[in-house]
Amino acid sequence: MVTTKFSNHDLQEKLPFEANKFDLIISSLTMHYIKEWGNTFFEFNRVLKPGGTLLFSVHHPFMEFHKFDSEEYFKKELITDTWKKPNLTVDVHFYRRPLQDIMIDTVRYFSIDKIIEPLPQEQMKLKYPKQYHYLMSNPHF
Repeated sequence: MVTTKFSNHDLQEKLPFEANKFDLIISSLTMHYIKEWGNTFFEFNRVLKPGGTLLFSVHHPFMEFHKFDSEEYFKKELITDTWKKPNLTVDVHFYRRPLQDIMIDTVRYFSIDKIIEPLPQEQMKLKYPKQYHYLMSNPHF
C-alpha cells in the first residue's frame, strides 16, 4: 500500500523528516526559485534512503537566457517574469543559472543517471507545426 502525504515547507530550511526516510523525492519546477541549492540538496540527500532517487526538473537555461535577454549566459541571475491572467498580474521571481552550475550543484550530493531534455511529441508536428518547430528549437525544461 502506498501512502501519500503532502506538506508545505521552505526548501531553504532543514526538512522536518528523519534521515533515510524516503525512496523517492520529486521536485518539479521548484529549484529555480532557490538561490543557493547546497542546503536543499544536502537535505534531500539526508532524507533519502541509500539508493534512493531524486527526480527534479528545472527551466532550461537556454530558454530563460533568450526569453529574458540575458547578457551573460554563465552568470547566475535573478529574473522577474510577469504573469498576466484575467483580473490578475503577478511578478514571479526566480534564478537562471547555466547548465554547468546545475550539474556541479547536483553532483556535489548525487550521481546523475539520466538527463532528459523533453521533446514535443511527433504528432504535434501535424496539428501544431509552428509550436512544434518552436519547441524543437527552443528547449524549455
